[in-house]
Amino acid sequence: MIKINLLNTYKEAAGGSSAGASGNIVLSDDDEKKKILTEFAKRALVVIIGPLALYIYEMQTLPELQREMNTLNARLAEMQEFNNSKQDLANEIKKYEQEQEQFNAQMDFINKITRDKVNEYKLFQHLKDSTPENVWINKLELMDNLLTITAESDDSKEIEKFIQRLSNADFISNLVPLSQTNKKDFYNTGVDTTVFTVRAQMNSDAAGGAP
Repeated sequence: MIKINLLNTYKEAAGGSSAGASGNIVLSDDDEKKKILTEFAKRALVVIIGPLALYIYEMQTLPELQREMNTLNARLAEMQEFNNSKQDLANEIKKYEQEQEQFNAQMDFINKITRDKVNEYKLFQHLKDSTPENVWINKLELMDNLLTITAESDDSKEIEKFIQRLSNADFISNLVPLSQTNKKDFYNTGVDTTVFTVRAQMNSDAAGGAP
């Protein structure tokens, strides 16, 4: 027969329960409040320090950045002014070159007219002084320094003399006979004549060098 002491077992169980209960930590309301306040203070401090640090950084950095920006703006303004002055100078140079080209064109035209007039004067003076008496000029054309003369004579030797004298003139070059035809009974005078045409180049350089 087996006997079980239930009382001792209950006591032991009760004693174990008491011991287990005595091992637990129980917090009071004051400790909980302190813990909450501490966490709140930490978070509030973080929230306050962030903007404060940013404000201090801005107060120290922004003036320096502003000075650098002002310096850059001043340099940019100087560069723009320099570029504008260069552009104005380039426009003035271009305007001067255009005026110079226009002036040169006018002078070239005047010089050409002068050379042409000198050519004409020298040509007429030469023809007056060197044309034989029995050679007469029927037609004379001068276009772009190209001279064409159609003349007539009753003496072939005088024709040769006329051509030779004309070719020896310092303002004449490349003289070429173009045609030569015989004409019978000149104006019913019973005289036969020869009509001839020559072409030559007027030398502008020689004419330009003349006084």
